[in-house]
Amino acid sequence: MTIRLAMVLIGVLVCADAQAQTVLQVPYDAAVIAWQPAVTPAPTGVGETRWYAMNCGAGDLRIDLPASSVPVKTVAPKPGKYSCTLWAVNNFGKSLPATVPAFDAGYLPATPDNVRIEVR
Repeated sequence: MTIRLAMVLIGVLVCADAQAQTVLQVPYDAAVIAWQPAVTPAPTGVGETRWYAMNCGAGDLRIDLPASSVPVKTVAPKPGKYSCTLWAVNNFGKSLPATVPAFDAGYLPATPDNVRIEVR
C-alpha cells in the first residue's frame, strides 16, 4: 500500500543531518494523510478491506470506507511531532502495518497587519 502525505499547502522537508529521518513540516489545520485504497475486488488469497485503522500514538482511530484520506488534525490531538501507522482491517483482523512518513504539524503564522508605506 502506497502512503503519501498530501498537503493543501506545501510542506517543507527538513533534515537535521544526513543520517536523520526526513520529517515533513506541515500545517496542522490543512494537511491530509492520504493513501491508495486496496484493489476491489481483492485478489485471490487477500480479504476485502472493510475499514482502516490509524494510530498516531493516542490509540487506534477507525476510518470507514470509502475514505482514503484523513485530516492530520483528526488523528493528531494537537500540533507536534508524529509517527503514524495505518492498517487495512476486516472481520478477520488487520493487515501488515503501513508507516506514514514522520511529520511535525504546526500552525501557520499570523498575517502581518497594518502594512503601509511611510515617508520619513
